[in-house]
Amino acid sequence: MKSSAYHYIVVGAGSAGCVLAARLSEDPNVKVLLIEAGPSAASVLLRMPAGIRVLYTSPKYNWRFWTEPQAHLNNRAIYIPRGRVVGGCSAINSMIAIRGNPSDYDSWAAQGLPSWSYEHLRPYFRKIEDATLVSGDREQDRGYSGPIRLSYGTLRHAISNAFIESATACGLPENNGFNGSSQIGAGFYELTIADGKRSGAFRYLEAAKGRANLTILANCRVRRLAMLGTCARGVVVEKGGREITVYAEGEVLLTAGAVGSPQLLMLSGIGPADHLRRSAC
Repeated sequence: MKSSAYHYIVVGAGSAGCVLAARLSEDPNVKVLLIEAGPSAASVLLRMPAGIRVLYTSPKYNWRFWTEPQAHLNNRAIYIPRGRVVGGCSAINSMIAIRGNPSDYDSWAAQGLPSWSYEHLRPYFRKIEDATLVSGDREQDRGYSGPIRLSYGTLRHAISNAFIESATACGLPENNGFNGSSQIGAGFYELTIADGKRSGAFRYLEAAKGRANLTILANCRVRRLAMLGTCARGVVVEKGGREITVYAEGEVLLTAGAVGSPQLLMLSGIGPADHLRRSAC
């Protein structure tokens, strides 16, 4: 790997990393390397929705993070499951498919990120999904050819139905589509499940399968960025008990998650100066 240079190195094969690697490798003139600390998504546990019973606590597929004790939660530490597998959290989560609330995206736009407004992101929500099984009427705001297939659950428990009836009796509307025009009301969620199988971000890589310019390196942990001055020129990985530097001719794309990405930056000397000084002591 040391002598191999890639145009793009994507660190972390979670939801963002899988999409980036698949989309970038659509250009046959660039070489893309996707690195994941955990295993591939080949296990039946990752495809079978009931596998969540194991995945929620499995050290093989889950980083199993914990917070520090929280003073305002009676000093309790809170468990934070995070995917450690190709597909990331989309491969181990509860499979509820729901878009963020439009006001959240619009607040980001108002703070200086205009391309993150809900209107700007709507086309991408449509690209992600195949809503054929949940919205057969071909609604304008839904997608029907994306890799993430959606459905409703096959089991509708009597208690769930009673809850919805109680909510509507109290004046809330019944909502049969939280990814439609409104998220207000009570109803059943759409799920990232189709044909009895989980539909995670690894589906993007399945569409890219066989591309000679895409290399997926699983069970390989990135230790830090390889820096040249203030520029990231590659990554240092741990493989077979030794460190190897892999270089990028173009960009290093850090998609290791809300915990992993900041950690890698700080291990590379990038972060709050006071914290880095304390760590060096």
